[in-house]
Amino acid sequence: AAGKLATQHVGHFVEPDGFVEDLHSRIDMPGEQAPIVVVAPPGTGKSAALAQLVKEAEERHPSHRTVSHFVGASATSTSRISTAQRICHELYRECGLEEVKAHRLREIQGSGEAATEQRRGIESGFEIPGGVEELAVRLMDFLRLAAETGPVLLVVDAVNQIEGSDDAAALRWLPATLPAGVSL
Repeated sequence: AAGKLATQHVGHFVEPDGFVEDLHSRIDMPGEQAPIVVVAPPGTGKSAALAQLVKEAEERHPSHRTVSHFVGASATSTSRISTAQRICHELYRECGLEEVKAHRLREIQGSGEAATEQRRGIESGFEIPGGVEELAVRLMDFLRLAAETGPVLLVVDAVNQIEGSDDAAALRWLPATLPAGVSL
């Protein structure tokens, strides 16, 4: 659904003065960085620009895995919990975190109580929780793990339309600083 909505936005896109090009130049900046926040009045093409960025990212940044979320793409797209869970699921799927988990499980030797406890710890570290606080931690964990497997581009459109976004505390599931190799 998010891809369909993004495609609809791209169909109506007219780039304002190199805006998307500027976003592309920031994607490959090395080291930790803060998320890029695009602010402009309604109807100025922010969603269309982000959809264009996602469309071009595959060709212009082929080493990056792109995960995007467009508010309005589904009935739950404005829920902060559903949004964070969806992003975690996408990172898990798109960035090979299942293989990371499998590798960690294979490294555990033995079958005793200690080994069983280690396996449980690894399994629980890859579960996607339902609470906002836990989701914030897991999202950051997944971003770090994903960045270890290669660069990641995370695009979240219309954060201001996610439930509770008028309360800064309600947005704490979004990281303030990104791990090296992640662009948001």
